[in-house]
Amino acid sequence: MFNKYPVRSALLLRLTDDILRGESPFSVAEREMIFAFGSAHNACDFCYDSHKPVAAAFGIDVGSEEARQTGAELLPTIGYLGLAERLASLIDAGG
Repeated sequence: MFNKYPVRSALLLRLTDDILRGESPFSVAEREMIFAFGSAHNACDFCYDSHKPVAAAFGIDVGSEEARQTGAELLPTIGYLGLAERLASLIDAGG
């Protein structure tokens, strides 16, 4: 996709970078966790396997007790994204 549509790809990468690293009330780790759960919900193993270790690198192990607590704090946001049910099962399964 990047080679076939370089202009569109550049726009997508800038948008993604802004969402994941730009100014936000959510930490980078929280955003990566949200994206990991969203990717799992969408059954995209590639994206899930990309976001999960980045969330861990920024301080949240998706399968940990901390993720459970952070996930509970993010439930309004996660619920808005339609991920609330999936969040609990992913954490319980260890990510």
